[in-house]
Amino acid sequence: MKIEDLFDRSNIVDLSFFNFRNAITACFYADTDLRIIKVNENFRSFFPVLGNVSNAWFPDVLQQLGVEAEQIRSFSDDLKANGQVLIPQIEIRIDGAERVFSLLATYTKDENFSYLNGVQGQFVDRTTEFELRREREQLLEDKIRDRETIEQKTRELESLANRLAKYLAPQ
Repeated sequence: MKIEDLFDRSNIVDLSFFNFRNAITACFYADTDLRIIKVNENFRSFFPVLGNVSNAWFPDVLQQLGVEAEQIRSFSDDLKANGQVLIPQIEIRIDGAERVFSLLATYTKDENFSYLNGVQGQFVDRTTEFELRREREQLLEDKIRDRETIEQKTRELESLANRLAKYLAPQ
């Protein structure tokens, strides 16, 4: 008899998912075939367009979210090759607004409970961070443009001063 036979499967999955229930990220747990078993409330609130994703194949969920095919392929390939994956920037349109997420996922393994062998992952909403980064980049571009404008005006004034110097006394 295996130890997993002594426990209720859904209770063990719920217990192992406990910290994800309280996470501020959108978390999911899938089996080894990437069929979603469980998501937390934030997953539902981040992606209301998805509705119920139980038993959905995770790459299909990514496709429904509008994730580019190359990123979906990268997710699957990196997960298989490395046992984990990090996609630092995924742009997803939600309710007409562009949002930016990072996706982290890893294989889980438990020798005592075979049904805990799967993939756990989370989406981290990084929209505010990327908006601040864009604002910072815009400010830097504005600063460079202002500096170039000041340098141009300085050259023009120097040129004008040199031309006027021909007609005016040095003092």
